[in-house]
Amino acid sequence: MLLALFCIFGAPASHAAQDKTPHSDATMVAEHKSIRAGVPFTIALRLTMEPHWHSYWRNAGDSGLATKIEWKLPAGFKASTISWPFPQRLETPPLVSYAYENEVWLLTQITPPAKLNAKSVTIYAKAKWLVCKEACYPAEKDVFLTLPISQSAPQGDVRWTKSFASTRSALPLVDASWKARAEGKSKNLTLQVQPQNGQKLDFEGAQFFVSDVSTLNHATPQKVQRYGNGFRIALQLSEYSSALPKRLRGIIVLPVGRAWNEAGRRSLAVDVSVEKAGAIPVVTTAIASSSGNTSSSGAPLTLAVALFLAFAGGLLLNLMPCVFPVLSLKVLSFVQQAGEDRSRVKKHGLAFGAGVLVSFWVLASALLLLRAGGAGAGWGFQLQSPLFVAGLSLLLFAVGLNLLGAFEVGVSLTGVGNASVFKAQQHGYGGSFWSGVLATVVATPCTAPFMGSALGFALSQPATVALLVFTLLGLGMATPYVLLSLNPSWLYVLPRPGAWMETFKQLMAFPIFATVLWLTWVFGLQTGVDGIAYLLGAMLCVGAACWIWGRFNAAHTVTSRRVLVQMGTLVALCFAAFATWRGASIESEATATSSTRSAANGVSWQKFSAREVEALTSQGRPVFVDFTAAWCITCQVNKRVTLSQESVMNEFARRGVTLMRADWTRRDAEITRALQSHGRSGVPTYVLYKSKEEATVLPEVLSENIVLNALDSLPIKSLSKSETKLAANDNRDVAQ
Repeated sequence: MLLALFCIFGAPASHAAQDKTPHSDATMVAEHKSIRAGVPFTIALRLTMEPHWHSYWRNAGDSGLATKIEWKLPAGFKASTISWPFPQRLETPPLVSYAYENEVWLLTQITPPAKLNAKSVTIYAKAKWLVCKEACYPAEKDVFLTLPISQSAPQGDVRWTKSFASTRSALPLVDASWKARAEGKSKNLTLQVQPQNGQKLDFEGAQFFVSDVSTLNHATPQKVQRYGNGFRIALQLSEYSSALPKRLRGIIVLPVGRAWNEAGRRSLAVDVSVEKAGAIPVVTTAIASSSGNTSSSGAPLTLAVALFLAFAGGLLLNLMPCVFPVLSLKVLSFVQQAGEDRSRVKKHGLAFGAGVLVSFWVLASALLLLRAGGAGAGWGFQLQSPLFVAGLSLLLFAVGLNLLGAFEVGVSLTGVGNASVFKAQQHGYGGSFWSGVLATVVATPCTAPFMGSALGFALSQPATVALLVFTLLGLGMATPYVLLSLNPSWLYVLPRPGAWMETFKQLMAFPIFATVLWLTWVFGLQTGVDGIAYLLGAMLCVGAACWIWGRFNAAHTVTSRRVLVQMGTLVALCFAAFATWRGASIESEATATSSTRSAANGVSWQKFSAREVEALTSQGRPVFVDFTAAWCITCQVNKRVTLSQESVMNEFARRGVTLMRADWTRRDAEITRALQSHGRSGVPTYVLYKSKEEATVLPEVLSENIVLNALDSLPIKSLSKSETKLAANDNRDVAQ
């Protein structure tokens, strides 16, 4: 009951007292006074802003967020995408944004159903936008509009006729008589526009606004040159675009006083495929070896090398702290089987290997499907979902309870390491298969050495090649256990089966609970304290369900009582599911890698920004980026064992390196694109940007020597008197 009350009333209190529309306001306006069944009509979200404040276009540029409209339409009504009038270019060097000042009307076409029986309808929507000047504030407002339904042709609302007309004149023109093509070479793009009807145009001052985010460098001046009757615009790819875009979408806007047609339209829509004018090289990347030496070749991986790295990475994945507790139970089960029929032991090993392989194939397929759909995803992507983290923590919590003997389940995920599973012939090989699945699931928070390069290569290749790399990764992980099953005599060096196995099985529950503790911490970073409370409530319910099942569901229990036991277990699990869903739906402002200050040297970790990296390296200032996530065990070990060491932090300060952390705990498209630009698809990834043209990718497992050797090539920063004094004071504080 307490849990139910918490689920109802435990959500964070709304900040009603806060201004939800700072320095701006939003209203909904209809073009006509009434609507007619089956006849589309246009409504506008009207945003008004105080002087010098602005909101953003569909692509905000280097900073900002596009306005969003979440519709709540009556049954049968459909809304189109937003029709965006052209924006203006706002420059705050070194950044450029695409924005609207004073007022903007965002048009949407609504299509009603063919039959309407009501006398009127009400259109609801939630508008969300960002309003900025020197500071930025998120704004949102619920807007609505009630319109009568008429059988006659709708009449225009004269109050808004001029505003709708001026907004439409600012929409991009789609004119097939103007032909456009785009070609790229290296980091440069050229957009060529040519009229087909002999029209001549004064194009001086034309500007191209790209629709897709993170495609172009917005701050680079766009050089416009005449080309026959048309013109060319020189563009530059974003620093983090590792390849030419397949298409170039956007609008070309002419200066005031010029137009594309007699109607005065100043913007022209462009949507063309990009042709390769030459090979486009990736930014020079040096990959540091495990010894700390760097190779300046930056040569791309071949398929053979990628397959070798994948197999080696799979082998080493077994030694990662997130995998070892589960796999040690598998070794325990092999000890139990060693005295049984050899052919049956082999089949158990092969079933385990099949579970690992199938799991890797499922992960690879999910990644490839997400990539094909335009979503950024990489290794461990599922742990970016709070719901998955919560589900995995509850599963492992149940595994721990099973190991302690709170309940017994035969062939299931929680049967991992349970000797009784292998004593009973009727249990089959499902337990071994699902053990392989569980081992793979708990392996995804970890990235072993060699895995980063292999996975990055796989996800940049066709599907068949990617699946082949993932297959070698799965084979590497499964090989030790398959070999043990094929050669059970190797296990004779271990103690003979006996009572110690039950003690060891119960002992292994505690590393499992430690994993649950870590997953709860990750969940808390994603959802906040309230989210943790819901997850703990879900664990309470899961514990109750396990206890009910283990205590009362005996084989000799009468049928009527067994039904009650099953119903009680189901009710407890339903409460657990609801609490899990409720907790996972909470968004937290907390991050796993907030900016922290090193007491030894005054160096601070900043939040990652691709634009900031570009700006700093353009000024000749080196940047070190730690691509990390709270659910990545390897990341946390590197952070504490290497990156937090005083010698490393002092060297960062001595070389004048700016430190940034790219937190991938939750999905972040900007971080995904940056990882892809370096041929990586997961964390940890460590990149030292020495200049705008050169970046060094360090190994997944760091040591002090690796980092210090990578920094050796950087010049020593000359400290000012104030910086020297600050460092001295900080060191004095540490000594005290």
